[in-house]
Amino acid sequence: MPTAHHIDLIQASWDPERVAMYKRSDKGDRWYVRIKLKNGNKRYTRKSLQTSDLSEAKRRAQLLWREIITTEDRGVVFGDINFSTLFSRFIDSHQWKQERLSRIQHVFTRYFSEYFGTMSVKSLGKDQYVSYLSWRWDFWHLQQKAGRPLPSSHGKQAKRPSKNTLRSERQILVQFLRWCQSEKIISDVPVLEWDFKKLRIPVRKEKNRGIAIEKSQYKSIIGLMRHYSGVDTWKKSLSVGNDPMAAFESARPATVWARLRLYYFVLITGHSLLRQGTEATRLRWKNVKHKTSKEGRNYAELWVREGKKGERDYPALVPAGRAYKHLLEWTKISKSFGCNEDDFHVFGKLDGEEAPAHYIGRLHSRFLKAEGHAYHEGQPETRITLYSYRHTAISRRITEWRWDPLRVAEAANTSLMTVSTSYAHDWKGAQADRYVNPFEHHENPNMETIVTGPDTDLSKEIDSLRSELGINQKTPRKRKKRKKRGKRKT
Repeated sequence: MPTAHHIDLIQASWDPERVAMYKRSDKGDRWYVRIKLKNGNKRYTRKSLQTSDLSEAKRRAQLLWREIITTEDRGVVFGDINFSTLFSRFIDSHQWKQERLSRIQHVFTRYFSEYFGTMSVKSLGKDQYVSYLSWRWDFWHLQQKAGRPLPSSHGKQAKRPSKNTLRSERQILVQFLRWCQSEKIISDVPVLEWDFKKLRIPVRKEKNRGIAIEKSQYKSIIGLMRHYSGVDTWKKSLSVGNDPMAAFESARPATVWARLRLYYFVLITGHSLLRQGTEATRLRWKNVKHKTSKEGRNYAELWVREGKKGERDYPALVPAGRAYKHLLEWTKISKSFGCNEDDFHVFGKLDGEEAPAHYIGRLHSRFLKAEGHAYHEGQPETRITLYSYRHTAISRRITEWRWDPLRVAEAANTSLMTVSTSYAHDWKGAQADRYVNPFEHHENPNMETIVTGPDTDLSKEIDSLRSELGINQKTPRKRKKRKKRGKRKT
């Protein structure tokens, strides 16, 4: 219905009951549009069409009308671009995995909803994101000053977020903004800087040095992990045929593979002192070399081509004994799933592609949490991670086998300074009394033998596995002594 300041009122031909165009007597020759809304508290939305040309005004009014119709068809109140409201809809719009859903809900409840609140999504850009980072940096310190309780992972002193934590939260925010764009709530996704150095955000870079897992806890974890992996069910499958999934009831191959991979990943990387990052995840089967020593003992060399320190100059060793048996078992499992090609990754996916360490790490965290071993015994503030097994293996070599610092540093492919400072407490209880070649092949340098004791039938099992896998058993040759020749007459 026209008012005193509305002139030249026109009902739109495409929807005359809801859309009207008009000019305002106090605003010159510019056209405006008014569209009736079906949902929400507002009855109408009004907007300037920014033109005095009638045909162009009709075109722009029709575009706005289509946007409103589309929004209403989705059950959304047009114009409601409140951050918290939209984020709740974003969460409900996806079929999330439980772990991912828990992470997103936690970040939203703890941080996003408190900072962004009812802010308009359209106003969220680089400047607002930088302000959020500054607020997030001091969040727990301010909470502590206010006398509020800290999460158990912080201990007694509030911690600032790490670079990886901030990047994870940024990824969630970007995913939300892309959803907003797909819903036509915003036209473009703002660029949110990920290089925090450019923003001068002093992210925490220091790393928390891991500690060794107590023997009793380690034994419990390995036992539970073996049951969780389903390796005995896999053996049952092969006993009745060639299908590795035959004895698994209604289980997905990817799930079975991931659990088996976790178990052997923990064992093999622990025995060989591989870093559980790219050193292990980018290792390929063609980099695994099976060897036999002069004494007839079987072992393997793992030639690392990529990793934190780049390519290794010498191989990581899977020593003779139970450690080598685990490698042979994992080789047989991989072969049964068709994942034993030369270019396939040793701890990769079913298609042979690399499985990033955080994939394996997430499954490991869920397993430990379910079994009540998420934290070190007696230290409820320190989580057990994949790297904890490397720290355990290094610590055992110092305290149990009395390796000296140089030997440990070379075997673990790290600096002597790092070993000396990070494991100083272990040296106090283990005086290094000998120096040997760190790459000699010992019968007993593996973690499980310490816990469970030696296995007298290992050599037979290893010979049987090597025979099944077609790995040649080479008998070391005895060198013939050369006869001394007499001096040649001049």
